[in-house]
Amino acid sequence: MKTHLLILAAVLFLAACTAPKPTPIHITLVADGTRTPLTTEVTTVRDVLQQANVTLNDLDRVRPPESLALSDGMTITVTRIIQRTESQTQTIPFTQQTVRDATVPLGQSKAIQTGRNGTLVITFRLTFEDGQPTERVEINRQVAEPAVPEVIVVGVESTLSATPFTGTLAFLGGNNAFVMRQATSNRRALTTSGDLDGRVLELSPDGKWLLYSRALTKTTEGGPLNSLWVVDTVLATAAPKPLKTPGVIWANWSPNGTAIAYSTATATNGQPNWRAANDLWIAGFQAGALGTPQKILEPSTGGAFGWWGANYEWSPNGKFIAIGSTDNVALVDMKTLKQTTLISFTAYNTFSNWAWTPQVSWTPDSQFVIAVSHGASPTGESAESSPVFDIVALAADGSFKARLASEAGMWAAPRVGTSDIIFGRAQAPYASADSRYDLFKMDRDGSNPARLFPAEDKPGLQGRPDLAFSPDGAQIVVAYQRDLYFVNVATGAAQPFTSEGNMSSPRWSR
Repeated sequence: MKTHLLILAAVLFLAACTAPKPTPIHITLVADGTRTPLTTEVTTVRDVLQQANVTLNDLDRVRPPESLALSDGMTITVTRIIQRTESQTQTIPFTQQTVRDATVPLGQSKAIQTGRNGTLVITFRLTFEDGQPTERVEINRQVAEPAVPEVIVVGVESTLSATPFTGTLAFLGGNNAFVMRQATSNRRALTTSGDLDGRVLELSPDGKWLLYSRALTKTTEGGPLNSLWVVDTVLATAAPKPLKTPGVIWANWSPNGTAIAYSTATATNGQPNWRAANDLWIAGFQAGALGTPQKILEPSTGGAFGWWGANYEWSPNGKFIAIGSTDNVALVDMKTLKQTTLISFTAYNTFSNWAWTPQVSWTPDSQFVIAVSHGASPTGESAESSPVFDIVALAADGSFKARLASEAGMWAAPRVGTSDIIFGRAQAPYASADSRYDLFKMDRDGSNPARLFPAEDKPGLQGRPDLAFSPDGAQIVVAYQRDLYFVNVATGAAQPFTSEGNMSSPRWSR
């Protein structure tokens, strides 16, 4: 047995001594500016780099790939890649904005805001391969200091005489806010920045404060949509004050003016450029500042097409806020925070980047919500494509609902005065998204509907009526063809009181 083991060991020893050796491979390594011929017995590109003590950084490139097996005569090239950033500063020239104002004498002009250039910082990513620049890509633009526009008021001719009225009027003109008191000749600019986005423009119930939103110079995905501000309408030299809230999609005063409720949204890169949070907050207001906000509704998806957001309206007694969403009208109890659905319907599918939400309004006694509801199609379309939009009355306690006006159109936007409901009626009710609208009035029970404005020989309003009731309910102010008109609710008599052609969003307080 021992003899056999000795023979086996000898055979294995002889076999090891005669095993073939690896064949040397001749390659060329190009790295760090040096071309080096190498003879190696390793098997892969990665092995060669390790043998030559060549360390790769994250961005470096190797050709052929590291996992490839070596072949005789192969050239291995290591390209060193370095990236760094570089910033450049550019000047943003200020623009000039012209505000046409019939209260300024014809032919005269005056600067009410001095222009100032802004600063833009552009950041680039630079790529170098073996020390040579190969790519320069812009990766960011940041406005370090926004430009301030020069605002010039130019006098225009007006044939309109001064008209007295009661209370305080505010409105937008050329993305700035204006105020009038007691007479149309008493007009004054409250802002000169030219960046009001029109989402929020609300007078306090006593007319002493104006709440408004301003567009941001730059928005980022998930960042604030805009900024919320307030300005004293009484003091001639009052400076606007920012309110510390995130971007808002809706905000308004409580009926007694001591608090502000708001709902937020964030900016997005895609259309429609915002995403509603469908939340609700309330904060006390005093001397131009907000108190600590209280959350009324948690953020939510908001149901079908909820990214668009909802319409909101305080009840006159301040106990509820009505919410018009894409598929229902609800109200939230501001004390118990309980949310109750008053009516549900199929959300209207626009097949586009916008959504329809119903306008909501309260009767003065806070007993009923007047709203637009999406109805069933009489001609066989699917529920989501039905062209029918009715005006309905919804009891706040959920006990009653009734249709007040049939097929009024999606932009009917009913508003309730002291005794009348003013609403838009689409001239093409089955194509109401693009139809012109006539203003109608009716009693609060839906009876006695009658055309109010404009005259029958005039074109209708384009889209949703833009109007406000006077404090006593006897008049409305309505934006028509980009000017403002007083309209007597009882007689329909209409009188324009602006002529500049850039007016919208009238608000009327006592």
